[in-house]
Amino acid sequence: TKENAQITLLSVQSDGNEKEEMNFDTLGGFYQRDGKFYITYSEHRDMGMGNSRIVLKIEPDTIIMRRMGDFQTVMVYKMGEVTEFIYRVPFGELNLKIKTTSIKNELTEKGGTLNFRYDLFAGGDVTHNDMTITVKTENI
Repeated sequence: TKENAQITLLSVQSDGNEKEEMNFDTLGGFYQRDGKFYITYSEHRDMGMGNSRIVLKIEPDTIIMRRMGDFQTVMVYKMGEVTEFIYRVPFGELNLKIKTTSIKNELTEKGGTLNFRYDLFAGGDVTHNDMTITVKTENI
């Protein structure tokens, strides 16, 4: 996919006590096929996530995130549901669960914003996550 979009990710993670915010800008791909939107981008080692390629498939009440590279997984964010996934990292595998609490899709063929909120369950720990992805296709 050619890089035809400016992609900004804002991730806010909280465990109830501490809050961590990550902001990331990159060039990536954005397109629509069969009524679904796709966002693609790369993450690099200096971002703390190894070298990975991300593909997001956005459906009306579901977001599927495929991560390929140093960190590999397929995460399914389905509104109101708990989904399980395996997160493959260089030192092993983690069995995790997510419960999606909100999906707000304001994407059009020209870009826009996607926001989703979810709880991540890792063993006995829970973190609350708020992810906003902004896509701009003009003047990149």
